[in-house]
Amino acid sequence: MIKKKAEGKLLVVETDKSKKLAVDNVENYTVKMEPHIKGIEIGQEDVLNIEREMNSRAKVWVRILGISESTKNGEDRVRKSVISTSGVPPTIYGLPKDHKNVNPGTEHPFRQVCSGDTGPDAKHANVMSMVITPVNEEFSDEAQVESTEDLAAHLAQFNEDMIRELLDLYGTDVKALFPSLGVDKSADAVEELMEKSSLNIKNIDFIELGRLMAYTVPKEKLEEKHLTEFVAKRKSSGGRKPKVTGRELDKRFSTMRQSESIWHQPEREPEGEFVRQMLATAVAEEVRFILKNHTFRYGDKLILQEEGGAIGSELTCVVSKTRVILFTWKLKELLVVIEKRWFRFERHFIRHVSGTKEYLGWKKCVNKDIKLALTKWYVDDNTVISSRIPKGWRYNSQLSRMEWRVEWEEEDSDLKPDCVTARVMASIMSSIDPDIQLTWDAPGNNPDGRMPVLDLKLWMETDEFGVNKVRFTFYEKPMATQFVIKRESALPWQVKKMTLAGEVARRQLNMDSQAWEDEGSQVMEKFNFKMLTSGYSEHERRVIVKEGLARVANLKDKAASGKRPLYRKASWMKEERGIQKILKAKKWAGAAESVVFVQSTPDETLKKSIQEVANSSAFKIRVVERGGRTLKSIFQKSDIIPNKKCWDNNCPVCQTEEKGLCCRENAGYSIQC
Repeated sequence: MIKKKAEGKLLVVETDKSKKLAVDNVENYTVKMEPHIKGIEIGQEDVLNIEREMNSRAKVWVRILGISESTKNGEDRVRKSVISTSGVPPTIYGLPKDHKNVNPGTEHPFRQVCSGDTGPDAKHANVMSMVITPVNEEFSDEAQVESTEDLAAHLAQFNEDMIRELLDLYGTDVKALFPSLGVDKSADAVEELMEKSSLNIKNIDFIELGRLMAYTVPKEKLEEKHLTEFVAKRKSSGGRKPKVTGRELDKRFSTMRQSESIWHQPEREPEGEFVRQMLATAVAEEVRFILKNHTFRYGDKLILQEEGGAIGSELTCVVSKTRVILFTWKLKELLVVIEKRWFRFERHFIRHVSGTKEYLGWKKCVNKDIKLALTKWYVDDNTVISSRIPKGWRYNSQLSRMEWRVEWEEEDSDLKPDCVTARVMASIMSSIDPDIQLTWDAPGNNPDGRMPVLDLKLWMETDEFGVNKVRFTFYEKPMATQFVIKRESALPWQVKKMTLAGEVARRQLNMDSQAWEDEGSQVMEKFNFKMLTSGYSEHERRVIVKEGLARVANLKDKAASGKRPLYRKASWMKEERGIQKILKAKKWAGAAESVVFVQSTPDETLKKSIQEVANSSAFKIRVVERGGRTLKSIFQKSDIIPNKKCWDNNCPVCQTEEKGLCCRENAGYSIQC
């Protein structure tokens, strides 16, 4: 297979959800990828121009944010770390969606994937993500979760509130969230959220920012926001507008002699709300520029993405969170409006002086409040608990009101109540933003009465006192592999044991106490069978299970003593947990003065023999086994259809021998005369 892959006769790709390896031929793969290659084909010079401007902007933002002031080696090193020099966009490739049901003989659709770590815009996108992320985090607890544990913590809080109202649990899912995000709307959303933020803004070089905004922000926008007095003004109005890539921006504005600059310094620095507004406006324009200039490559084609969030970019993920936060606020505002707009189409009577007359038409009903008890997004999936909407009701998006007809109630007669609520609420949500269109799911829409969310299954119960309680149990997707880490895999035993023990703990924690009592044995029996088929002995399986259960018991003891909650919200001691994580990574070797890495061998034979020798030395040496290569790393590369040469027809390297891109980062050269 490796030989055929090297000859270009076949290629290997990882599937989307199940993480299996799929074999395909180049011709068939190319046909399936064609619908995903959307954009304008450009040349290498266009890519280099984009890269130059990205680099210029990123270097200025390093000075604006004062990033270099917290480093030992100063500004030069930091500035070099935020620029790209390869001129090569990341490659786009497709992952087969083997979890989707298709007709016999039909190919599985692809999910497009692109590396966000490389490319002309990658590093500047990361800098902007660093600016926007704290703003998202300020509001994220209102609308978002970051993990299963975070969601479980919010569900536990809901259960503790002991709500007795008639509520339904359901979920919504955005159709193609990242590709649907409009660039201008996303930039405006970032600006809006930053203006509403209450974060303390300090250590910003507003003189430097004022000069950059003179280049990047349209004059009309500056006037609209009343920011002109905080922005540098050009000394000469003649000639064409200076470019960001000029030499002017290579030097810090505040330390330049005025005779060296083509700009007058701003009249004054911003104060009060203008501080936030100025930064928000500048960041929004950077987001707009990055998303409009995202490039990728497929084979020998260089593509400028025309629409949607930049594929693979960290900034797209960050901006999507911003959009979701604002979307949640708008939903709550819309529900307040709908509260007073409920109409029934029916026969009703109106008294007149001449007598009572009968009419058939819309009649306003008593106000009804749709209460949002919980709404939590994880990327594009939203878990919602809200007031039940009776059968027969529909949302009229044109009139922003609820309407009922008798024939609609007949249509809903076979639906479960939570499905009715979910369908109506999905239509209400889809009316808010054309970029965010939703599908729905509910426990009543599933045969077992439970709704999959992440690696949980959720459903709602009501106790004898009428209190709503969300139940949850462990969930594994049907396409999940039936194996765990293979016993004979080239990983240290300790790594296998701790990883699999973590899986045991995850299964127990993903089940509420009643579910663990009722179903825990079946879940663990299935996992035990996975370990058995993966080659683990009875003794090894027993050790792994005991370790996993002990972890959960330890967590419960800490929760009982008040040291931590059993399920932690993402915001719980976030700063302290972040510091502990960094310190743990630095001290992973313990008290050892040196670490020796060796190849993994059965029963750690090599490691034990070397550690025995090391223990007799005068130094504290720790011997650690190194894991082997995965099959994916051997068979699949992100550059599935690689270039044989660069785009320069006069390149002396590529003219000699077509071995790949000469301009990629971290490339080595061997030239023979």
